[in-house]
Amino acid sequence: MSAFAQHTITIQFRNKVGNDLLQLGATYKNSFGEDMLINKCKYYISKIVLIDSDDKYYVFPNDYYLIDEADSATKKFTITTIAKRINAIQFLIGVDSIKNVSGVQTGALDPINGMFWTWNSGYVFAKLEGVSSAAKVPG
Repeated sequence: MSAFAQHTITIQFRNKVGNDLLQLGATYKNSFGEDMLINKCKYYISKIVLIDSDDKYYVFPNDYYLIDEADSATKKFTITTIAKRINAIQFLIGVDSIKNVSGVQTGALDPINGMFWTWNSGYVFAKLEGVSSAAKVPG
């Protein structure tokens, strides 16, 4: 049995456009007043660091999470730690350089998630797709 009590921390992501929660398929205006319709928003979260009230760091170097706006189950995950009170959190958007060049992985990093460059081994760190009335090319 561990000498330290384990605590479960839930981390939840709420993607926003300005002050509004992002809704796929909704139309928004950018800072130039142009319409944009967002139909895909995905990104990796990795290298999570929890910082407690004593400025102690709890590092999770091997945890990778794919946040997908189209799948609400991916926007919330839990981490088990011995930290009692968390004052801050740090994380990397994307995949670290070593894992990025290590070839095909499993879990959140599985290529089936559509976030792996098949023509040039490595991961797409973040993906935001949509259409804009200001675009010169249709679609």
